[in-house]
Amino acid sequence: MRYFIADSTYTGMQETMEKVFDFLSLDLEGKTVLLKPNLLWPSEPEQGLNTHPAVIEAAVRCCEERKASKVLHW
Repeated sequence: MRYFIADSTYTGMQETMEKVFDFLSLDLEGKTVLLKPNLLWPSEPEQGLNTHPAVIEAAVRCCEERKASKVLHW
């Protein structure tokens, strides 16, 4: 079993997400990726009820950088 622990902020999320994708050695080239964030109800990102937009944005960018053919998100 492998673990990845990172101390990050939302402003540094892109760098952290790149480290996560590298750690997982994800081969996404030509694949369709579905990102399913936690969405409970309308709230401000700082309330922590939903997946923060910076996390989704960083994940989408990482998928695109790894040449995923499609990135779908809700």
